[in-house]
Amino acid sequence: MICNSDVTDSVLNVACNAGVQANKIVCTIDGKGPHQCMLPYIRRVTSLSLGRHRLSLYLIGDNGRNTTVDVDFFIQARLNLQCSYVINEGAKLIVSCIPSEPLARVTCGINNETSQSCSLPYTRDVSILPQGIHTLTVSATGTNNVSSISVLSFNNAATISLNCVTASDAPIDSILVVNCISSVPLSSATCAVDGEMPLPCVFPYVKNVTSFPSGVHVVAISAIGTNRASSVALVHFSVVDLIASCSRAVDGPNLYITCDANYPIQFTSCAIDQGQQKQCDLPITLPMESLSKGIHLLNITVNAVNKSANVSVRFMINGDGSVVL
Repeated sequence: MICNSDVTDSVLNVACNAGVQANKIVCTIDGKGPHQCMLPYIRRVTSLSLGRHRLSLYLIGDNGRNTTVDVDFFIQARLNLQCSYVINEGAKLIVSCIPSEPLARVTCGINNETSQSCSLPYTRDVSILPQGIHTLTVSATGTNNVSSISVLSFNNAATISLNCVTASDAPIDSILVVNCISSVPLSSATCAVDGEMPLPCVFPYVKNVTSFPSGVHVVAISAIGTNRASSVALVHFSVVDLIASCSRAVDGPNLYITCDANYPIQFTSCAIDQGQQKQCDLPITLPMESLSKGIHLLNITVNAVNKSANVSVRFMINGDGSVVL
């Protein structure tokens, strides 16, 4: 039986002609790790060292007729280098590379200039270059002493302008809306509020900020255009405090109080005079006959998500039982 071996991208592929019939095949590599296998034999061999190795095929046939076939194969050192680039709004070229092996040294050069030692990601101000197509050559040598070259062509005219604004100075009904206008169509964008993890976003960007504390917040927007240029925009917005107001009305023997706020009200709590604060439902109903004559103070705490406001309602019960608001 004749077998041929090939190693491509760290995958061993062994194919054999059908010269010998076998009921079972047991394989070992370099005499280790016997395992049942089949032909063609395909196995990833990234854990093997560089150099010559041997695959042994033990073909077990009928009536104890066994055959052993040895197939030698080689693992050679290689280095794959995948590089890409963006040009940001400040005409700065940023090149990132993904090597298949750790790198020992890297050189970079644009057009016909002499390549210089560089580090990755490689950053270069290309504002001084003339407009048009330019070529960047990245040469790398891995720790396995194998070299690789990546050649990138970039257009120095590739720029992008990104103008982003909020629909209003403060979110309306706790909904933030950000609109962005780009000088070129966008291929992708990410948004992050107050340093949170950037996530893909589209415009207009809409976010519920009900749970945000009062104060100034910032949206960081990063966008890449279809021309591969990138830009960053920061949009500030304010979350205002909870503002609540309450109105009073007397109907027969009861005092009725209703409250409104600039955020959805979750619940309210009340305390009459110096009493203990207790949860109360809106509208609040106070029976006058349960209160003594004189001046009273009802303290109301209005609560929204992460926000609260206090409102005081003062009223007086006369000697004849009438109420003065």
